[in-house]
Amino acid sequence: MELMGVVEEWMKSIIALNTRKHHQRGLKLFAEFLGRSAEEILEERKQTFGKSKYYETKVIEFFAWLQKT
Repeated sequence: MELMGVVEEWMKSIIALNTRKHHQRGLKLFAEFLGRSAEEILEERKQTFGKSKYYETKVIEFFAWLQKT
């Protein structure tokens, strides 16, 4: 499965339209915050799964960033 397919499948799995829009926006902002595409983020996380707390830390930083904007 292509990475883009993973994002699309995730979006399709969210039944409520407003929730889907909210999650799409959150993913877009998180990608913007990291300066990478969603596909790049997924690939990097796949490669480091279980080895690093990088994304856990970035999610906390992203939350703080959202509160400031």
